[in-house]
Amino acid sequence: SFPSISSPPMSAGRHNSGFTIIELTMVIAIGVLLLSLTLPVGVGFYRKIVALDVAEEMTLLLRTAHADAKAGTNDSMHGVYIATSTMTLFQGNTYATRIVQADKVSPLASGFGMTGMPAEILFMKQTGFPSATGTMQISQGGYTHSITVHALGLITLDE
Repeated sequence: SFPSISSPPMSAGRHNSGFTIIELTMVIAIGVLLLSLTLPVGVGFYRKIVALDVAEEMTLLLRTAHADAKAGTNDSMHGVYIATSTMTLFQGNTYATRIVQADKVSPLASGFGMTGMPAEILFMKQTGFPSATGTMQISQGGYTHSITVHALGLITLDE
């Protein structure tokens, strides 16, 4: 017959299952290490996406104002006004004299910055020609995008 194999006797009150404190500490340390390596990448990616979203939204509003003015919508000029925390697509000869009921307001993320163009850009009815041309720099969270308003009203976004 075969000899029997048995476990060594256990001392009273002690169980041989579970994790030791060293094993738990190692698992937590590995988790913290992985988090510390991926968190900066995730935050940077988020900031980049927010910056692109702001630039794309502004480009869309400018293109909409241009299209509405060129089509002669409501026989009026159309424009975009950029404030500290909002962008407004408006109808009228100026932002100050606009038809407030026609406003389409979009919020801006905090920390947004714009340089290179005036805060109010109008497009002439029928022609769609802009009141200002040039390139504006949109910055958000350390990322910058350029939006160019051309003389004939074409709006381009440099991603």
